[in-house]
Amino acid sequence: ARLGVRDALLCVPTADQQPYALARWRPELPAAAAIATCVLPEEPGEAELQQAAAAARALPAEAAIVLDFVGHGASVTRRMRELAPGRVVVDVGGEALAAVEGLLAGELRACS
Repeated sequence: ARLGVRDALLCVPTADQQPYALARWRPELPAAAAIATCVLPEEPGEAELQQAAAAARALPAEAAIVLDFVGHGASVTRRMRELAPGRVVVDVGGEALAAVEGLLAGELRACS
């Protein structure tokens, strides 16, 4: 596993995004990886978070939970970590967005 993730639950904001998430992540995971998707809206309620955690429990114990979208608050990542103790929760969208914002802020400071 190139990223250290062997199995994964990919959380996406709409059902339409599921095939795209699978296409993005399949090459990053081992051929025999257990991989599943679930819909987790940008502003999920507790029931939706519980459903995602239950979907993760259906996968091998080492499966990561990947929040593969931008637009959710840090509270979503924090709550998923609480609901799935011992599992890695990867916040792709939030972390990537923060990195881009930091890079752009640095570029703006350098230009001024």
